[in-house]
Amino acid sequence: ALDAATGKERWVFFTEAPVRLPPTIHEGTAFAGSDDGTLYALEATSGKMIWKDRGAPEDRRIPSNASLISLWPVRTAPLVTNKALYYTASLTPWESSWLICLDPRTGDRRFTREVGGVTFQGALLANVNTIIAPQGRSAPLLYDIATGLPAGTIGHAGGVFCLVTEDNELITGPSSQKPKDSQLLLTNAEGTKIATFNDTSRAAIAQGVAFHHTRNSLKALPLGAARESASEWSVKSPVPHELIVCGNAVLLGHAGEVHAYARKDGKLLWKTSIPGDGLVHGLAVANKTLYVSDSRGQIYAYRP
Repeated sequence: ALDAATGKERWVFFTEAPVRLPPTIHEGTAFAGSDDGTLYALEATSGKMIWKDRGAPEDRRIPSNASLISLWPVRTAPLVTNKALYYTASLTPWESSWLICLDPRTGDRRFTREVGGVTFQGALLANVNTIIAPQGRSAPLLYDIATGLPAGTIGHAGGVFCLVTEDNELITGPSSQKPKDSQLLLTNAEGTKIATFNDTSRAAIAQGVAFHHTRNSLKALPLGAARESASEWSVKSPVPHELIVCGNAVLLGHAGEVHAYARKDGKLLWKTSIPGDGLVHGLAVANKTLYVSDSRGQIYAYRP
């Protein structure tokens, strides 16, 4: 944990294997899953452990990248919704995986589901009634949010990258690596594919407008009812390594630079450089501060 104003380290907590996804922060607690097969609940201000929960019923380790990891690592970012915490423990389809629901305050289990033939990977998502569980190259799986029972799959989708929009629509990659071009798919709340973005690897949807980069251009595409109030536009832009939307801007991360474009018409608002030649792979905005992380492992903060 770093001080947001100065970047100085406030605390550090060690697990027994890599932590591959960012912690989930909820009501002062940081929930982090580790390749050691355990979910940790830590005080966000101090790093003190509140409780921990091992995903699988036994502790078995295997070698991976010159270290030992659990046969059931936690490689889905913990999800807190409806006063419940969800996470998974999973690695290979020939071993059982586990979908687990806990009380986020105490760590007491509400349900545990053993699932076969799956490989949970990526951030868990949810809409009103359903947990959406990405699993890498295979189709995302759906589970009832109250019981954890299977609720279907999204067969035309795939990949670790998934987003749920404000209208309960889902953005994912294709179901396999066979498509020649980079593709992102938009699926409605009923599970029907409603749009395909070709030559696209980054996209975000805000207030009914899809912002995506394709064929050397950043584009805004109003969807549904937003077509009556928002403008469609396209501006030339280098291929980004990251894309986010915040306030009145679309932010793109490039090699050594960040560019900001107006959400309304695509006008370039500003651009700034980061030290060195690292690729910008992470962008986040909080308290009027832009945080940038790059391929060299550096984190930078920018303010107006």
